[in-house]
Amino acid sequence: MTKMERWLAYINRELTILDYNSDHRDAFEEGKAEGRKEGEAKGRKEGEERLGMLMSLLLKENRHDDVAKAASDADFCEKLFKEYGI
Repeated sequence: MTKMERWLAYINRELTILDYNSDHRDAFEEGKAEGRKEGEAKGRKEGEERLGMLMSLLLKENRHDDVAKAASDADFCEKLFKEYGI
């Protein structure tokens, strides 16, 4: 094998490694983005269920003013979640 052939073989190996690493990185980032999207959807669903449960409990107890306040005040809503153990 000539010096030039060895050099070309080396360059070929390096390019193959770079391609592999690039493909691996892209797949990792794609998977991470997909996982983030799924996690956000799950969190949103759980948050909606949690809020719905709170609103139902408040309405059963005729706490209509608290329903209105919780709908617009996140801190008050959190206080109610703790109060009801939600």
